[in-house]
Amino acid sequence: MRETTRPFSPMPALPRRRLDPAQPADDADRTGYGHTLGETGMHDLAAVLLAASAVAAGASAGQDPLEDHRWRHRVLLLYVPGPDTPALESFHEQLRARDCGVHDRDPVIGEIVGRSGGSVGGRPLAGDEVRRLREQHGVETEHVVTVLVGKDGGVKARADGVADLGAIFERIDSMPMRRREMAGRESDPCR
Repeated sequence: MRETTRPFSPMPALPRRRLDPAQPADDADRTGYGHTLGETGMHDLAAVLLAASAVAAGASAGQDPLEDHRWRHRVLLLYVPGPDTPALESFHEQLRARDCGVHDRDPVIGEIVGRSGGSVGGRPLAGDEVRRLREQHGVETEHVVTVLVGKDGGVKARADGVADLGAIFERIDSMPMRRREMAGRESDPCR
C-alpha cells in the first residue's frame, strides 16, 4: 500500500456528502480542500466554529483589562457611579491643574463609569471588563473611589472619593521604580 501525503489544511476534514446523493458533485459543491459540504457537513463546520469561538471567548473572559499596561505604566483609576457625578469633573480639574506632574509620572488614566462604561488610556472598556475591574478592586457601583495600580499590577494606593493628586504623586515618587526613573535626571521638570 502506497502512502500519500495531503497538503496541510487548516480546515478539519469533513465527510464527502452532497445534499442529493444522486446528483454528481461539481466544482461548486466542493470547498477548496476537496470536500463537499452537504447539510451534515455544514452542521459539522458550524459546530467547529462555535466551539472555537467559545474557547476564544473563555480565554479572554478571565484576562485582566489592565494586563497590557503591566510593567510599562502605572494606572490611575477613578470609579464613579455615573457620567454626571461631580467627582468626575473634580478629577478632570485636578488633572488639568497638575498637567506637568501627570505628564512627568506618565500614568495611564482610567475612568470607570457606572456598571458598564468607561475607558483606560483612551480605550473604551466592554461591560465585562468594567465588572471585572470593579470586582478586582472591590468597588461598588454607587461609590466614588480612586485606585493607583503600580507597574507590577498591584494596588499601591486607594482612596474613597477623588484622591488628591499631590498625595498620589508622593506615593508614586516613593516607589522603587519611580526612584530609579528620577535618579538619572538633573532636576524636576515641573519646578
